[in-house]
Amino acid sequence: MMDFKSYTTYTMTTWINFVSGGAASITAEVCTLPLDTVKIQLQTQRKSSILAIIKQEGPHFFYRGLIPGIYRQGIYSSIKMCIYPHIRDFLATSHIRRNQSLSPSSQVNIIHRILAGGIAGACGSAFANPFDILKIQRQAQQNLNSKPRLIQDLQRLGWDGYRRGLLVNLQRSFLLNAAELAAYDTCKSSLLTRYQMSDTILTHFLSSCVAGFFAAGVSAPVDFVKTRLMSQNNTTHMYTGIMDCIIKTTKNEGFLRLYSGFIPSWLRIGPWCCIMFITWEQYKNWLHEMC
Repeated sequence: MMDFKSYTTYTMTTWINFVSGGAASITAEVCTLPLDTVKIQLQTQRKSSILAIIKQEGPHFFYRGLIPGIYRQGIYSSIKMCIYPHIRDFLATSHIRRNQSLSPSSQVNIIHRILAGGIAGACGSAFANPFDILKIQRQAQQNLNSKPRLIQDLQRLGWDGYRRGLLVNLQRSFLLNAAELAAYDTCKSSLLTRYQMSDTILTHFLSSCVAGFFAAGVSAPVDFVKTRLMSQNNTTHMYTGIMDCIIKTTKNEGFLRLYSGFIPSWLRIGPWCCIMFITWEQYKNWLHEMC
């Protein structure tokens, strides 16, 4: 049972993680959206079409889907960065209660971090799915004849639109965050304890580089399927589900097509992780000082 002071600290830390997680992710989204747009186009269009669109639209091409992307990150990352440490610590505490021989220093291990990261990412993704769909649809369109209207677009999606791609998005978010958050947390912990490094921007940078590499590797095929499913409109459905998309893509375009966006994905996730985790740590420190 927590006393009032412990409860106040616990609540404040939770809100700081929530606010700083959303702010850091939005910062990273704005900085890396051009790479994400190119990745989406590679997964849905031909290279010749991409060059024609860039020539026609100019610099605006790279910031398609910015508004729904900001809303998506504000919801998705705020939730996952807020609940991740609580899920991780809960799993570790439950584990040590079942294994009384374990020492307190061995409470949190890689399994706890992987499960906590996956669960936290899936929870955040479930709430942000409509904005993810709108973002991808704007990025995947060949021609943008109308200005984005967020409220009208959400109404157009409806419940059926919300459910489209939800399962694959949850799976992708679980894998991505299981790798990303667990890698960052584990690497940072090792640098601080085993290698006696200070809790500085260098430590955050090295940990985020490791996190970005693992995240891109495990999420590439799922990310491709998610993009194909979500870029479909309400009337035309080329794919009926996850396996149908994988089978048709492999049959018609080859297995390696599933990894067509890997390089842009890695180039995007790597910088995204660096910017996100470094600014997240800085925002946390600033908020703690203010509070």
